[in-house]
Amino acid sequence: MDIDEAKRELAKLRNDTEFSGAAAVRRKIESLGWPHREVLFYRYVRAMTWKQISDLMGYSADHLRGYMNRRATKAYAESD
Repeated sequence: MDIDEAKRELAKLRNDTEFSGAAAVRRKIESLGWPHREVLFYRYVRAMTWKQISDLMGYSADHLRGYMNRRATKAYAESD
């Protein structure tokens, strides 16, 4: 899976409560290691804002939105 496809799949999970592949996406997120799992889970499964996630994880919202989200999305795309 490429990065753009991973982004579309994650966005669909966040925006579409009737997404039929949601369970598979959640399982894939849960298979990732820390902190990638938490970044993606909070953002796409729990639909939290970057500010809420930053308060929980102790990183700045900008750091999470930029670097951490790119790394987590890449890890998601590369996982099986």
